[in-house]
Amino acid sequence: LLCCGRQTCTLFAGFQVGASCRIAQVKTELQRAVPKLKRSQVAPFVALMEQLRWFGGSQVRNVAAIGGNIMTASPLSDLNPLLLASRASLTFSSIGDSLKVYRISQLLNTVHRLLEFMMAFKQGQRREDDMAVVNAAMRARFGLETSRVTELEMVFGGMGNRTLTVARTASLLIGKLWNSELLEVATNSLLQEIQLPGGSPGGMETYRCSLCLSFLFKFYLHAGVPQGNILGPVLFLVFINDLSHSPENPLYLFAGDPPSAEVPTTQASEDLVGRPVEHLSAARHATGEAVFISDEVSRRGELHLALITSTKPHAPADVPGNNQIGITIKDEEVFAKDKVTCVGQVIGAVAADSAELARRAVSEVQVTYADLEPVIITIEDAIKNESFYEAEGLTLENGNFDILSVHLFTPGEVRLGGQEHFYLETQAAIAIPNLENGTMEITATTQNLDYVQVMLRAVIHTDNSYRISNISICGRVCRTNLPSNTAFRGFGAPQAMFITETIISEVSTACILPPEQVRELNLYNEGDQAITGQVLENFPIHRCWEECLKSSDFHQRQNDVTTFNRQNRWKKRGISMLPTKFSLGFNAFFLNQGGALVHIYTDGSVLLAHGGIEMGQGLHTKMIQVAGRCLGLPVSRIRIADTCTNSVPNASATAASFSTDLYGMALMVLLYNCYAMIRLAFLFLCSDPELLQRMKECFGKTCQYVSCGVACSEVEIDCLTGSIKVTQYYIFFGVLLPVHWICRGFFQIEGAFAQGFGLFLLEELQYSHLGELRSKGPGIYKIPAAGDIPRELHVSLLSKSENPRAIFSSKVQKLRFCKFLLLKYQIILIYINR
Repeated sequence: LLCCGRQTCTLFAGFQVGASCRIAQVKTELQRAVPKLKRSQVAPFVALMEQLRWFGGSQVRNVAAIGGNIMTASPLSDLNPLLLASRASLTFSSIGDSLKVYRISQLLNTVHRLLEFMMAFKQGQRREDDMAVVNAAMRARFGLETSRVTELEMVFGGMGNRTLTVARTASLLIGKLWNSELLEVATNSLLQEIQLPGGSPGGMETYRCSLCLSFLFKFYLHAGVPQGNILGPVLFLVFINDLSHSPENPLYLFAGDPPSAEVPTTQASEDLVGRPVEHLSAARHATGEAVFISDEVSRRGELHLALITSTKPHAPADVPGNNQIGITIKDEEVFAKDKVTCVGQVIGAVAADSAELARRAVSEVQVTYADLEPVIITIEDAIKNESFYEAEGLTLENGNFDILSVHLFTPGEVRLGGQEHFYLETQAAIAIPNLENGTMEITATTQNLDYVQVMLRAVIHTDNSYRISNISICGRVCRTNLPSNTAFRGFGAPQAMFITETIISEVSTACILPPEQVRELNLYNEGDQAITGQVLENFPIHRCWEECLKSSDFHQRQNDVTTFNRQNRWKKRGISMLPTKFSLGFNAFFLNQGGALVHIYTDGSVLLAHGGIEMGQGLHTKMIQVAGRCLGLPVSRIRIADTCTNSVPNASATAASFSTDLYGMALMVLLYNCYAMIRLAFLFLCSDPELLQRMKECFGKTCQYVSCGVACSEVEIDCLTGSIKVTQYYIFFGVLLPVHWICRGFFQIEGAFAQGFGLFLLEELQYSHLGELRSKGPGIYKIPAAGDIPRELHVSLLSKSENPRAIFSSKVQKLRFCKFLLLKYQIILIYINR
C-alpha cells in the first residue's frame, strides 16, 4: 500500500502518515478510524489524539505538517516523546531512488496484546496554544496472565536540550509487578535520572522535576485501573472517581444570552441608549479596512527613527539639554541624563531612510558603561538600600488604632507581580513638519497615559467594600533599576483590594469562620463613610450580595464542592464569593474634565468630536448614542471626527474607566443647553467643581461616585500538576443602565475576566538579575486563552439601581481577584487533608 506525502492511511493497529500531512488532518483521521478498532489496538492512538488536542491552536494545526514537527528535533516537541514511546518508525526516500513498495506485514506489527497502555502528558503555562513546560509519553505492556511488566517506554520533553528517554528507569521495572513497590523504585530512579542543575534554560527546575514524577504517578494509576486490584481497594476507588468527574472538554459555552438593560417602552426607537449597537469600527477591523500608523504610505523624504537603549541597569551617561517630561511632575527623561537607571532606558536615537537601516545602525552602536552600585531589582533590594521615592510614604488612618489593645494578632505578607498591557498594535508615531508656519502634525498610537498618583489610588481602595472601624495604612513607592511603567486598569485599586481580601481570608482562618460570613458581617451600608470620608451613595452592595447568593445557588454548590472533594483525592474544587467597591474619577483634580465639539449642519447631519481615545472599548459608539438621545436624531445622521488637539485641547487621559462619564456628560450638557442656539459650532468643558477642595483636605469626596458588585467563583485544581480550571463564575453588577453597558457590555466583561485571570493566576513578568525583561513576547509571557474561560459565565445587572452622577446612570465595576484567593484557600485545605 502506497501513501503520498499528504495522505493518511489506517492499517489495522497501525497508522501511516505522510510527512507533509497537516496536523489537523491527522487528528481528523484518527477521530474517524479509532472507533472502528478493537480496544487492544487503540492505546497509542488515543494518547496521540489527546496530545493533538492541545497541540498549538487551530491555526497552527491547520498549516503545520507532522514531518516538520519531527525534524525540528525540539526538546519541547509535543509529538516526539509520544512517537518515541510508541516505537513509531520513519521511512525516508532520497532523490533518485525508486519508489519502494512494502507489504502490510512488513510495515506493521499485527500481533495484538491485550494489556497495553499508553498515555501522553503536557503541562504548559496555560491550557491551550502553548509550548510545554514539560511533556511526556509513557507506554507499558503486561503479560497476558500476569501483571508483570514486559515492555516499558518513558520519554520526556522539556528536560534538557533534547528529548529524554529514561532507559535506566524503564529497564529496572521490566519483570516487576505493577504495584506500590514498583512505584517506589520507579520514583527514586526517575528522580536521579532527570535531575536539572540550577540555572538550566527555562528555569523552574524543581517544578519541572516534580511534573515528571506527577506524570509517572498518573500513568501508574491509569495502567492499574483496568486491572482492578493492583492499586488496592482504597486507591483504586479514589482514582476511579477522579477519572469519572470533571471531563475535559475544549468547548466552553456561556450560559444563556448576554443580559440586556431595562429600556422603557416609551423610549423612542431612534434613541439607542440602553439598546445593542454595533461597534463603529467592527466592520473595518473585521475586513482589514481600518488604517493604522503602520499602514500609512511612506512620504517623500521620510526618515525612520530607531532608539538606542541602555544594556545596563545602573551606569553613568550624559545627554545635554533639558529633556524632562511629565504632566504634573517632570520626573521622566526622554534621553538619559547623568546616568541610566534601567535596562532599556533610551540614551539616543538614529534616523535613517528606512526602518530596517535605522535598526541596523542601532545594532552597530557601541556604548561604554562604568557599572554603578547598588543594582536594585526587587522590593527587598529597595527596602535593604532604603531606596524610596519619598521619605515618609503615604499614610491613611481611621479610628483609634492601637496595636497593643488587639485581641488577635495575625502577621502576614502578600506579593503580587506586574502585568503587561499586551497591545496588538505597536507603539508608533508620525511627525509631519509644516515648514511654512513652523507647526508639527503628529499622529500617534497613544492613550495619553500621563502621570497619575498610583499609590494614592491604592491607599484609598484598601478598605474594598468593608466597614473597618480602626485601620492604619502606609504605602511607599520603591525606586528600583527596572523600567518605569504605566498603570494597568485600576491604577493600584485591584492590588489594594487584593491585599484587603487576603486580610479577610487570614482573619476568617484565625477565627475559624467561613470567609463569606466574615465578609458579609463587615460590608458597608448605604450612607456609610469610607475610610477617605466619602459618603457611599447609591451603593447597593447588600442587594448585590443577596442576589449573587441566590442566583449562584451558593449554599447548594458549596455542599456539592464538599462532596466532590470527599470523592476525589487528586482533584479539588473550591467556591468563594467576594464583593468589590471601585471609585470613579481621577485623584488629580484638573484631570476630571471632558471636552466636546459639535458641528450641526443645515442638512441635518452632525459631526462631533471629543477628547477621548477610541481603543476598542466603544467610546465613539457611546458618544453617538448620547448625541442621538440629546438631539432626537437617528445615529445614521451623526459622525465622529478623529480625536485631535485642534478640536478639543487639553484633554485628559483616556483612563480610569471614566471617559464615558467625562465626555458623555460634556456632550449632554452641551447639547441640552445649547441646542436652541443657532450656530454651527460650539465648545463646552465639563469638570467636577467639588473635587479640588476635598482633595486639598485629603478627606471627603475623593471621586465622582462609587460602584459595587459581587462575584462568585468555582475553581478546580489538579493537585499533581497545579493545573487550574474555572468551572463556573457568577457576576452581579450594581448597575441598571445602559450607555456604559451596551458597547463594552458582555464582551468587555469577558475581557475583564481574562485580565483578572491573567494577573493573579497566569501572567508573569520575568527579569534577569540585571533587570533585563526576559518575558518580551508571547513565547514566554502567556495571557489567557479561550480554554481558560469558565464553562459557565453568568452576568447579571441589579434592577432599579440608578446613578445620577454619571451619564444616563452608567457605572463601571472591577471584579478581578476572586480566583486567586480561592485557589490559595484550596491549597491550604489540600495540605491540611494530607
